[in-house]
Amino acid sequence: ARLYDAFSFSVIPRLGKIVAGDEHSYRYLVESIRKHPPQEVVEKMMADAGFERVHHLNLS
Repeated sequence: ARLYDAFSFSVIPRLGKIVAGDEHSYRYLVESIRKHPPQEVVEKMMADAGFERVHHLNLS
């Protein structure tokens, strides 16, 4: 996780700045991925909100 964090928080925003001219959006992307709750937590949140037949499917 430490190597991933080092890469994500330093390299990805820099690449975003070089490729898209937008370092901020790529930094936000990395931060939002890190803060997103696990699949099971999202499922429970949706079920608690009243959604039925809630499940997830990993695509990779």
